[in-house]
Amino acid sequence: MAKIVTGPDLVKHLGIKIDDPFYGAKSAEELAELGALRFYYVIDTDAKLFVEAESGCSETELSSEDAITRTFVDGFEAAWGRLCKACRNTLVTFWRANAPDSHPSLELADVELAGGYNYRDYAFRFQREAVKLAQEAGVLVDLVGHELGHSWWHTQQPNCHLTRDDLPPQAEEKEAEANVQARRWGFDMKRLINWANKNLAALGYNQPFPDSFLGPDNLDDFVPYTAPKK
Repeated sequence: MAKIVTGPDLVKHLGIKIDDPFYGAKSAEELAELGALRFYYVIDTDAKLFVEAESGCSETELSSEDAITRTFVDGFEAAWGRLCKACRNTLVTFWRANAPDSHPSLELADVELAGGYNYRDYAFRFQREAVKLAQEAGVLVDLVGHELGHSWWHTQQPNCHLTRDDLPPQAEEKEAEANVQARRWGFDMKRLINWANKNLAALGYNQPFPDSFLGPDNLDDFVPYTAPKK
């Protein structure tokens, strides 16, 4: 289970950078007195996966406003744990070598889509309402698994559709490769697509997702993209 730590602990023990020089220089006690102490859920120390808690959270109890954040953290942690160890190691090694501050960011944000992975800034961003609806429908882990699929293909660049800017953001090629990888890890992408199609308006989508986004029925028939040699 993800643990709650203070900002100073995040800086000290995980080597995480908080974009505020004042913050890193103060102790937890000093920050608490100033009303500036922040708390974070740590999902994986080695991978430096963490999410900032809502204000009002403490080390021992959650504020009512933080319930959706906790739901997201639990879902991401469950999905991350479903990946094989070799795949997690591939992602962590890639992030350490390339991502800002050597780790991706995990955010609940006011974004248009239910969830997303941005290969430019290594950010996983999920819509609050989508997290709530996905949890209620039992597909939150699958939603996270899909975005983890995108991030895994990022490690294969340039041999992936994800980083092809000549394709639209939700091109079938991009979605299929993420879904194929998620299916290999055991996530139910058919269930996720069915859920999304039943909630298109609430999730901010204009058109349904076709089954072709799932990739081939037989995963062994999936042919990865090979970037042309320059």
